[in-house]
Amino acid sequence: SKVYSKKVTDFCRSLKRGQSRIEKPSFDDPIDMVVFAIISEDFPEASARTLIKRIEKHFVDLNDLRVSRTEEIAEFLGGDSEIYKKLGETMTRGLNSTFEKYNTMSLTVLEEVGKRQAHKELDGLEGISDFVARYCSTVSFGSHYIPLTEPMVEYLKEGGFVNPNADTRTIEGFLERKIKATDGFTFYARLRQESEKRRKKAKKKAKKAVKKATSTKAKKKAAKKAAKKTTKKKAAKKTVKKVAKKKTAKKTVPKKTVTKKKKKK
Repeated sequence: SKVYSKKVTDFCRSLKRGQSRIEKPSFDDPIDMVVFAIISEDFPEASARTLIKRIEKHFVDLNDLRVSRTEEIAEFLGGDSEIYKKLGETMTRGLNSTFEKYNTMSLTVLEEVGKRQAHKELDGLEGISDFVARYCSTVSFGSHYIPLTEPMVEYLKEGGFVNPNADTRTIEGFLERKIKATDGFTFYARLRQESEKRRKKAKKKAKKAVKKATSTKAKKKAAKKAAKKTTKKKAAKKTVKKVAKKKTAKKTVPKKTVTKKKKKK
C-alpha cells in the first residue's frame, strides 16, 4: 500500500542519513559466500564471522568440512545443541549437493552464466535456502535482492513498515521494488544491524526480568521459611509455658486435711 511504501522510503533515507555506503564483502569463491550465508541466516553477523574463523582453523578446506560428521562440526562450533547440529547438517548438505552437481568444491562456474541463471542454480541446490540464494546472488553475482533473516522481518513488522500478515517472500519482493538496486545492499546491511541491536536489547531485558523474578521468588521463599520457623518457635514456647503452668498449678494445690474419728468408750 501507499502507507507502507512511504514508510519504507522514509526508513531507507533515515538509514542512509549521515552514513557512508556499505561495501559488499568479498570472498575468493562463491562457495565461501554460501557457507557464510548459511551461518549468518541463523546467527548474528558478528557471530557468523567468528564461526567462519573457527571453521578455517579447524578444517583443511571446505572439502574436509563436507565429509565431516554433523556431531563433530556441532561440537567444535559451540556445543552439542540443536542449533549447532542443524547448522552442521545444513552446511554439509549444501556442500555435498554442490560437489555432486559440479564435481568440485567451487561455484566460480556460476560467474559465467548470468545473474538470473546463477540464482536459479543456487536456489536449486539442496541445503541452500531462499535467504542463502538471495544473499549470494546479491553479493557474488550483482543481482538485486534484499534477503531477510527472521529478526529483520520482526523488526519491519513491529515497526509498522510492512503488512504484519505478509510472509517473508512477499516482504522481500515489496522491498526490492521500493529500494533502488544501488542502495540494496546498504539497506540490507543497515536493517540487519538495527534488527540485531533490537533483538540483543530484548534478550538483555528478558534476562534481567528472569533474574529479578528469580530473586523475588527466592526472597519470598526465604521469608516464608523464616515465618514458618518463627511460628514453630512461638508454638514451642507456648508448649513450654503451658507445661510450666501445669507444674506450678500442681505445686500450689493445698493438701486435704484428714480428720481422725474419736473412739467410743
